[in-house]
Amino acid sequence: MIGLAVAYPLFNSNINTDPKYPNGRAQIDLDVAYAYFSTQPVSENIESLYRNNKDPASIQDTIGSFFVVLNITNYSNVSVIMNEFFISAAKEMNITYTPNQGSAHITYPFFIYRQIENNQQNRFTSADDLTWKPYESRLVALSGITQFANRTLLETGTFYIGGQVAGDVIDGLSSQGGGSKLIHMERFGNEYLYNNLVGKNEMLRLYYSSSLVAVGPRS
Repeated sequence: MIGLAVAYPLFNSNINTDPKYPNGRAQIDLDVAYAYFSTQPVSENIESLYRNNKDPASIQDTIGSFFVVLNITNYSNVSVIMNEFFISAAKEMNITYTPNQGSAHITYPFFIYRQIENNQQNRFTSADDLTWKPYESRLVALSGITQFANRTLLETGTFYIGGQVAGDVIDGLSSQGGGSKLIHMERFGNEYLYNNLVGKNEMLRLYYSSSLVAVGPRS
């Protein structure tokens, strides 16, 4: 998906020609609404994760956790079943998509994560969870533990973060969408936060059986 530039042919001249649904492909957009990163030292007793902090070749590599929320919108008049999510953070980035083509240019990424969804194989994910109705916006959270390749860039708190999403139009063709932007994260010790989603008296509602999240009052 990195550095991808694709032009899609028209396979069926009878497909809906609505401007939001050209050539049978949906218009999908996303915005990074919330991002949390944390770094953590790993004890040398944890052999599989420990890095030799005295080795200049590995001192930049840091084990950390991430939690990123994407606000994904289907701007088309047809439903889309999402099946792939991709997020990354880098020094430079430009991700743009139209229904007919897309491009992603990412320079010096320190973090990349890809999640593939298939409700037929994942008993915790239902088809409803992955289906965006026409003109619907939904929040998707991606999280995990990874290795940050450039701790120095993370510590600056200013870098690009972006995402890409892919799905299938019901009775149509596969579609993609994406976007990126420069963010400025607040730093709290070894934790970093970008929040353009949750208010002071609100909190994120997480669900163990779904990647979807919601914003609700703090209880």
